[in-house]
Amino acid sequence: MGISIGVKSIKKAVDRNRLKRQIRAFFRRDLENISGGIDIVVIIQKGWNAKSNPAKALFGLLEKGGFYNRK
Repeated sequence: MGISIGVKSIKKAVDRNRLKRQIRAFFRRDLENISGGIDIVVIIQKGWNAKSNPAKALFGLLEKGGFYNRK
């Protein structure tokens, strides 16, 4: 898993680091529900709200792609 958050997308380092922690926590918490054998790269681009929770967006994307197996 890789996480890329550019300075241009989120200006403050505090917000970038908080977002990275939230993304890592999502994958740690839901690792057993994610299909194995895939590489995941999360790239945050301009327009992302630094105060929002990324878990909902990641869950939706993984489920839409068929990589999230709810038990």
